[in-house]
Amino acid sequence: VAGNFHFAPGKSFQQSHVHVHDLQSYGLDNINITHIIRHLSFGKDYPGLVNPLDGTIVTAHQASMMFQYFVKVVPTVYMKVDGEMVRTNQFSVTRHEKIANGLIGDQGLPGVFVLYELSPMMVKLTEKHRSFTHFLTGVCAIIG
Repeated sequence: VAGNFHFAPGKSFQQSHVHVHDLQSYGLDNINITHIIRHLSFGKDYPGLVNPLDGTIVTAHQASMMFQYFVKVVPTVYMKVDGEMVRTNQFSVTRHEKIANGLIGDQGLPGVFVLYELSPMMVKLTEKHRSFTHFLTGVCAIIG
């Protein structure tokens, strides 16, 4: 399953079954796509989960930039020590950026685009407590 969501200037509408934005009232030289991603996740949190886009600050150094985030979402099951199961997702991301000319086609549209794809694979993580003897062995190894 794949999809996308985006933030782009202009009025959006459908034209010949294609999603487009009308940028005529903006002028491409006036569009600043500087953005902050405070938090992005695809499910519940679990201990140790890292959401790679959290706290992302991107400054557009030129007008009319297109930022694309290609996200691979991996279904994840986290098993807690008490037996509770958390069904969630984790993800990896690659960012591309380019100057957009505002036209349909490979020249792009100014904005922030998140294109996601769900992985057919699943990760299962199981939380375990270490025994006291394991801890003691580690301490002895450090002390020597």
